[in-house]
Amino acid sequence: MDRKAKSVSRVLTCLNLAAPRLEWGLEAAESFLRAGGDFIELNVHGAYWRYLELGKMRAMVLPENQSELFKWIEAFTGLEIPLIVKFYGKSKRRSLLQVLGEIMNFSVFGVHINVRSEKTKKPDFGFVRRVRRKYFGFLLASGYVRSAADAKELFEAGADMVGIAEPIIEDSKYIHRIAKELEAKHSPYGDLDLTGRKNQPREDPNETTKPFARSGPPPGNVDCGA
Repeated sequence: MDRKAKSVSRVLTCLNLAAPRLEWGLEAAESFLRAGGDFIELNVHGAYWRYLELGKMRAMVLPENQSELFKWIEAFTGLEIPLIVKFYGKSKRRSLLQVLGEIMNFSVFGVHINVRSEKTKKPDFGFVRRVRRKYFGFLLASGYVRSAADAKELFEAGADMVGIAEPIIEDSKYIHRIAKELEAKHSPYGDLDLTGRKNQPREDPNETTKPFARSGPPPGNVDCGA
């Protein structure tokens, strides 16, 4: 399926991946790479209860499971396919911010955080700003993006890319319409195009962490979902 998609499209492909065992996840990632896939997104976001009982998915950010999470990240970054790690941004935020501080020590391509707010039915822009004070790598933010203004504010808060998923189920032109409304393609965090591609790298003000990006294709239209 992925080879067929790649043969007719320039869109980059990403596999959102969760597994109860590390070796199964690595095998799936290698199969996706051989099929022509571009990115792996490790699912530290979901809440399937069988996985949570095993300390996987969003339970991996908890202090007692963080060593296992870092073990997984280290293993996946040893593969020849760039790694994005997707987090759930609505709860356990103290633990999440702690993890983001540590994740800079690994060669991940970037992180994806669902920052939806059930209270406002909008993205939590303030939390994106908090994340930016902790994490200086590539940041994809998603969740309740319902207008061009929402996307613009996420960029201004520090996101390098904005993810949209649910609205396009009913409206296939949704992303195109928002992109068209966004005339300004600049952010205080560097020059961006509407897919999140950066013309200049973000600077780490502390200058103590490793570069965030693995070698590989540019972000392009990668969007592993919101």
